[in-house]
Amino acid sequence: MKTMRIVQAFALASFLLQAPAALAQKVEPGAFNHDFLLTSVRVAGPLDTGNLDPASPAWRGKWAAAPVTRVNLMWKITANVNVEIFKLMGAGAARMLDVQSVNDGTDIAFRYSFADATQSDTIADVPLFHDAAALSVPFGVADSPFFTGCDAGPVQFDMIHMGNPCNDPTAFQCCPVGMLFWRADKGTPNAPGRTPATVPGPSESEVITGNSPGSVHEVAETDADIVHTWQSFAAKRWTVVVVRPIVSPPPLEPPEGATVICREGIVGTAPLPPGTLCTPVGNLPNLVPGATYQIVFANWDGGQQERNGHKFIGQWGDLVVR
Repeated sequence: MKTMRIVQAFALASFLLQAPAALAQKVEPGAFNHDFLLTSVRVAGPLDTGNLDPASPAWRGKWAAAPVTRVNLMWKITANVNVEIFKLMGAGAARMLDVQSVNDGTDIAFRYSFADATQSDTIADVPLFHDAAALSVPFGVADSPFFTGCDAGPVQFDMIHMGNPCNDPTAFQCCPVGMLFWRADKGTPNAPGRTPATVPGPSESEVITGNSPGSVHEVAETDADIVHTWQSFAAKRWTVVVVRPIVSPPPLEPPEGATVICREGIVGTAPLPPGTLCTPVGNLPNLVPGATYQIVFANWDGGQQERNGHKFIGQWGDLVVR
């Protein structure tokens, strides 16, 4: 069944008119073309992945050296099986993330925080859902020369977060994405019988790949001690730190149905047909220093019963890795 997308904002029309006249036209990275500019500051390594508490001695000075970028999550999405509604939220209704990034040339860390009236860190039957957030980066030329021009800008608005679909090359260039999806219910458990369910400490970010809504799958890298996460809730505010390698390790065996990204530019689902020419790239888009990448954020408020397609998202921004 084809999903119908409804945009509840006249502003989108003028927004799209500023996009390239030809949908296939490549848009170079730059603050002019995107919503924000996030700079990952180079710091002395190694980054301490054993204790990601931003107030710890190993991290306090590093975060002090990184500028804070305000990311505006202005689009509210309400998605069901066959209807996807985009609503542009006005001032005071949009959600804001404060984001920082540092790297040591080997690993890159992201720290983001956002206000939340309730600490939703457990999940059960409806209507109890967990808070969550995600960052998404398209695979690009650092992964395969076939992904030149994977700039996922405003012309790809309704696929934001999920990547350009790879089954219709006449519409958009095939552009898969890699995501890190943080879930509040994966945090450090509190003592039995106590509330809240979690306390400040290590958490988890799921490693996900995809190339359109419905194609996203968690991959084995989630449980391979490759990505490290920390979470805390204090003064009605979540703080999350996630650290991943600059260069993706070789991919682990993908689960059935997961997106497989090949050096040859082929994007398919596991298992690939026998005889397919494919040199799989890692499941984390490479973020080599000295370049600019695209990045986008999303947030789910479990206290508002948000989950799956019900979320707040922003627009694409630029990530400069020093």
